[in-house]
Amino acid sequence: MRSKIINTFNKAIEHDEALKDGKSLSERVIGDKADVVTAGDIEIGDLIIKCLTEDTDKKIVIESEEHGKEQNFDGEGEEYYIAIDDIDGSNNLRVGTGLVPYSSMIVVFDGSKKRPDGTYSYDDYLYAACIDYEHKRLYYTEKGMGHVEEHTYGKPGCKLSTENVQDNSNLALTLSTDVVSTQRGGATGYAAKEVDDVSVLPSELDGVYKTFAIVDSGCSVFEYAMIGMGIRNGYVSKGKKEHELPLLYAFAKEAGLDMVDFDGHSYKDKSYDFKGKDAEVIVGNESVIEKIKLLITKQKLANKKINDMLQKYVDSQKKEKNTEKGHETRED
Repeated sequence: MRSKIINTFNKAIEHDEALKDGKSLSERVIGDKADVVTAGDIEIGDLIIKCLTEDTDKKIVIESEEHGKEQNFDGEGEEYYIAIDDIDGSNNLRVGTGLVPYSSMIVVFDGSKKRPDGTYSYDDYLYAACIDYEHKRLYYTEKGMGHVEEHTYGKPGCKLSTENVQDNSNLALTLSTDVVSTQRGGATGYAAKEVDDVSVLPSELDGVYKTFAIVDSGCSVFEYAMIGMGIRNGYVSKGKKEHELPLLYAFAKEAGLDMVDFDGHSYKDKSYDFKGKDAEVIVGNESVIEKIKLLITKQKLANKKINDMLQKYVDSQKKEKNTEKGHETRED
């Protein structure tokens, strides 16, 4: 499967270049979805699915955002369940080709680990890889490898994540996050509009943003590769779609990092839901994770105090208005 994944991504790079030469790869083809979907998403997805499911005697179920779930055999009992992201960073592809990364990912799960309810745990991965099309670099790992490999298209050999700086003192304040996700719905932050006169409370991640140096390339899959290679030393996000998270889990684990939710619960035994949304994610070593959890907890408490104070004010205003209406009624 290792060689099949690498060959698939080599073909994807070649197809990506051909599409750029032949037509508008970045043309937006589906306008009614919230996410940007380009011609590249569709064609690259088609290619990856074909390369992985054809010319093999393995029973494969494969799932992608744009193509749904497909399999190369009749009946049940897959040997591999494969989750792919046709192209992550589609908006980068659409508006910034040549400047910012866009990627594809492949994560292969062990079919024998499928649970009675039809799900897999995050820890059931066997192989995980992604491609950075802008720099023609492939990032690969597999269960128990203990590192992530970086391959450059057209060049022999590879670079290992263990060859990167081991003393991360200069990287200790570098995190990846989805800053853009805090703008969903036109609001700044994630808090619900619980108070009539208040549009929004500070983001639960405000403390994290003020403490750590934040990097956001607009392509999550690329950031996961940077974490696997030791170039970033953490990741935090709220409101994540789950389909791409197994790649982050695999890269983090093989790089010696942990992946938990905001309450500190490990993703190891969590059920993977390709269509899941609004996941909370923290990745880092124990020290980084504990610091981020503390910052989030403090911000949640601060938000509660603000919300309680504002609610008290709103209640008092309503009471005052009701009192005034009572006076007006008696005067009438």
